[in-house]
Amino acid sequence: MTDSELPEGWRWAALADVAEVVMGQSPPSVSYRDQPEGLPFFQGKADFGLSHPTPRKWCVAPRKVAKAGDILISVRAPVGPTNVADVECCIGRGLAAIRALDEMDQRFLLHALKTVEPEIVSRSTGTTFQAISGKLLRAVNVPVPPIDEQCRIVARLEKQMATAERARAAAAAQLATLEAMPQALLREIFPRSPADGLPVGWRSAKIGSVCEVLDARRMPITKSKREAGPYPYYGASGVVDHVASYLFDEPLVLVGEDGAKWAAGERTAFSITGKTWVNNHAHVLRPDRSVVLDAYLVAYLTNADLSPFITGLTVPKLNQQNLRSILVPLPSVEAQDRLMATLAVQSAAVEQAHVAAQTQLDAIDALPAAALRLAFAP
Repeated sequence: MTDSELPEGWRWAALADVAEVVMGQSPPSVSYRDQPEGLPFFQGKADFGLSHPTPRKWCVAPRKVAKAGDILISVRAPVGPTNVADVECCIGRGLAAIRALDEMDQRFLLHALKTVEPEIVSRSTGTTFQAISGKLLRAVNVPVPPIDEQCRIVARLEKQMATAERARAAAAAQLATLEAMPQALLREIFPRSPADGLPVGWRSAKIGSVCEVLDARRMPITKSKREAGPYPYYGASGVVDHVASYLFDEPLVLVGEDGAKWAAGERTAFSITGKTWVNNHAHVLRPDRSVVLDAYLVAYLTNADLSPFITGLTVPKLNQQNLRSILVPLPSVEAQDRLMATLAVQSAAVEQAHVAAQTQLDAIDALPAAALRLAFAP
């Protein structure tokens, strides 16, 4: 890199010439704490937040310490991302702390390091586990304008980034609202439990009385014995492979057995059609379609509170007996069909809005990088 690549009055300088670099070091494992005691202990990028790291561990015998305000840079898998320490903290081998010297504004240095991140990455070594040594990190070149120009650039960038962050927060809130809407739509269609009271003309029935359970026909195929083919091989949450033969050749409903997922709100129930193979991690239901439609049953199960039907502490499970006993609120089949059609239209509109909101959020997330490129352009 040459000074001619920079705006007039700027120069390139090795990081070691404009900042103190403190490479992290792992403290003794006996000094780690899971609750606040000693200093917050940051080990790598996994601890980083949007601007500041979040403590997950603490240390009572730190070997290397970063001060509040220091730039923290990830030096091991991945190399280059930055955060700012908002408190005094212990840093492990995955981080280095960078502290600007007199001719460098600390906030400007943070932005400068973001712009030269590709060079930092290029200096890293290792094929499977990238890392950069202290010697190579200190040799990284950073742009250095006059100090008053640094302050002007920082003021302009911080104003632009504050505007971008407000826009990002608004877009993220809109996205969160949209992500919650599918469950809200389901709650509008039917109660979470028949015990909540049923609309006029509805009744409740156990799954075992309105569905045939085909679990006896399930069969796992070990990965080493699977023959690749055109037929989907289903597990508890979807297709896990494609195989050369099939067990079922009809529309069915699969319900995951993993009780931990149900307890955590992961709704593992879905419809399948055509030639398929199902392993032993999903219950297989053939609904009596004169009473309950596949889509309606799936929609109810993905909205219902099934925690009373989950058994086992070490390995929570929704077993077949409990599955059969789940009560399903049932309107007429015609009413089910109308409700599912309405849900499909509403869900499509929500998905379209979701895509638009995510696109907007992605565009906002790109603004800080664009502002940095413009600020450091010659």
